[in-house]
Amino acid sequence: MIPLLLSLAGAALPAIKELIEGDQPIGTRLVDAAGGIASGLTGEPDLETAAAAIQADPALFARFQEALTRRALGLAAEETRRLAEREASWRAMTGSEDAYVRRARPTIIYALVAIGLAAAATALLICWREPVLLPDTIAALQWVVYALAGVGGLYVVKRSDDKAAAGGTEPPAGALRRLGGALQTMIGEARK
Repeated sequence: MIPLLLSLAGAALPAIKELIEGDQPIGTRLVDAAGGIASGLTGEPDLETAAAAIQADPALFARFQEALTRRALGLAAEETRRLAEREASWRAMTGSEDAYVRRARPTIIYALVAIGLAAAATALLICWREPVLLPDTIAALQWVVYALAGVGGLYVVKRSDDKAAAGGTEPPAGALRRLGGALQTMIGEARK
């Protein structure tokens, strides 16, 4: 079961990363900005050459640190604004008089169920006309069910975590959060 979950997670890694982690983290954006700043200060397109030039010249290193600090402060301010907007949105939803807005919106779950039912109906029609295809159809349909259950489960867990954060409580570190942390670690190691 675990290898199946990991293979599904690997196939949907970009979506899982977005659901668990959100936008690109500020640290990654800062590292990306550091390369651009180093190239801009030295005029060297090669990052290793630019880094060596900055390390060799103390005045250039001071300018690099100043530019990087300004960029980090700008990114932090941008992230703070984004999080404040998101928090205001969640607070408005949790404080709404409309029960549909307060609870997890079931529309995506309804859509996933409709897709699953359509796939099952298609499989039923195929097997009704050609019973020989039953094993292959069931084998193909199981992956649709796994994917739909995975997406629905991630949606419910992420939505619950967001609502808990909007309410001022820290969501519990469950198995999905630990799996997400492990996947983020694997992504970080793969990028090195």
